Amino acid sequence: MPGKQEGRRPTLAIVGATGAVGTVMLDVVSTRDDVWGEIRLVASARSAGKRLRVRRQEVEVAELTPEVFDGVDLAMFDVPDQVSAQWAPVAADRGVVVIDKSGAFRMDDEVPLVVPEVNPGQAAIRPKGIIAVPNCTTLSLIVGVAALHRAFGLRELVLSSYQAASGAGQAGTINLTVPLATWLGLTGQPGQVAGYGHLDAAACRDLVAAIAAGPGARWHLIITGPDGTAIGYGRARKGNPPPDHPPPPGGTGRPGGPPPQGGTGRSGGPSPPGGTGQSGGTWPPGGPSPFGGTGLSGGTGPPGGPPPPGGTGESSGTGPPGGPAPSGLTGNAGQLRWLAGIKISWLETGTCGHARETFAYQPSAALRNLIKIRNATCTFPGCRRTARRCDDDHTVPYDQGGRTCECNLSPLCRRHHGAKQAPGWHLLQPTPGTLTWTLPSGRTYTTEPCQYTT
Repeated sequence: MPGKQEGRRPTLAIVGATGAVGTVMLDVVSTRDDVWGEIRLVASARSAGKRLRVRRQEVEVAELTPEVFDGVDLAMFDVPDQVSAQWAPVAADRGVVVIDKSGAFRMDDEVPLVVPEVNPGQAAIRPKGIIAVPNCTTLSLIVGVAALHRAFGLRELVLSSYQAASGAGQAGTINLTVPLATWLGLTGQPGQVAGYGHLDAAACRDLVAAIAAGPGARWHLIITGPDGTAIGYGRARKGNPPPDHPPPPGGTGRPGGPPPQGGTGRSGGPSPPGGTGQSGGTWPPGGPSPFGGTGLSGGTGPPGGPPPPGGTGESSGTGPPGGPAPSGLTGNAGQLRWLAGIKISWLETGTCGHARETFAYQPSAALRNLIKIRNATCTFPGCRRTARRCDDDHTVPYDQGGRTCECNLSPLCRRHHGAKQAPGWHLLQPTPGTLTWTLPSGRTYTTEPCQYTT
């Protein structure tokens, strides 16, 4: 390395040492051949002063500043793109050879993109003093592909990459549905993640707490019928998250919140079964409770049919019309008031009344939401692709007279949209959300609206 004194082992800086990738790097340098002199651990000011273990020694984390690179020969950057874009040139200007694992410099013509098993010589040609590393998808393939290229001279390579959803961040990865009673801390019923399956109650509550801490969370309320299918839907206003959710069953509760099952809280009012609770709360108007009911109503009932079981429509009283809250439960006043403020849209069931039909090809945002709540995954038999990643497909094509309406729309992924159009395939939607597929062989399959855990 330029400037390296004869006989002196090089100094390594690991930038981002406290992050997920940085901690793995500490293990790597601790278990491989010890070729380094000093190993300098670098992170943000928030992490400065922490002590991490590397090469069986504790090393204090230094703050990321220009001076931290003085005397460093090689710096490994394990940080987000924006941090690399700002600080990698700073390190390079101080004579440091930078190896950057972010995407900040991968497309820069003056920064070599190096895989040691394929093009190690390019590492010596670094006009900016920076070496970029390909992303994980490329690294896992390129060694084998390079061998094929040397043997046969590949001309074109077409790849499909299915990368970790966590790369989009928490708001982009989780479409979590939690039963109301589970969220209120009253039962241990599992939740579910569309396209992936069920999740236990404790994990659901942990995820809800983590999601609620972020600014990108969106809150939805789904009312289900006795069979678990959606019959009503509402969405909280942006920037109006629910009050702090209660503890899980068996906990001690928090001041002003309901107790868990079997616990005690503020006295003076009814409680979940087995405990005493907080007074002053009211049951959500217009619908039955989480115990065996369908949730909450703010309207007059589903179009063309009766209201949800146990309720008769809109109410401003203290309990669902037609009867008191089961077991005397009033629940947490904050959560229930928040729920009561959500306006409910009732889904079409049975014979469609076309109340939300639009006369354009593209459905309205409200209609798109409803069909994705009704059918949470692609409606091709066996496909688990989440509806949020599917097209809003017209069962009867729009240019052939098909309506842009709940009774003629369903989520369908691109792959199975192609199957629908293939010769010999036929698709019908006899009732909203129920689709019948007929194969070229004449065999039929039926997919029905999503059944939510309640």
